[in-house]
Amino acid sequence: MAELLRKIPENAEKCIKELHRTLKTGTSDSRKDWFMVGDYKKMPNEVGGMDTTLLEEVANKMKTLLTDTCLAAQDKYKAYLDYFRILDFDSYMGGGKTT
Repeated sequence: MAELLRKIPENAEKCIKELHRTLKTGTSDSRKDWFMVGDYKKMPNEVGGMDTTLLEEVANKMKTLLTDTCLAAQDKYKAYLDYFRILDFDSYMGGGKTT
């Protein structure tokens, strides 16, 4: 399971970059020398007057974000499985609908 969790962020990162490439190809941004279509930024920037992640930290921050998201999803998945196990157990104990 740990091996699978390590691969999910890598695959998600590739998907995010591909989505960025799809969305930005052919736009005015894509014609700028410094704009990295389908990759992480190469120049510092700001959004709404606030500085964004430093260039040298972008890849690691994205991996952390994706890993945290995957772990949270895994926790929810386990909770759903537990819930359905309880429902199934309840049906065996006569708590479910009988005919």
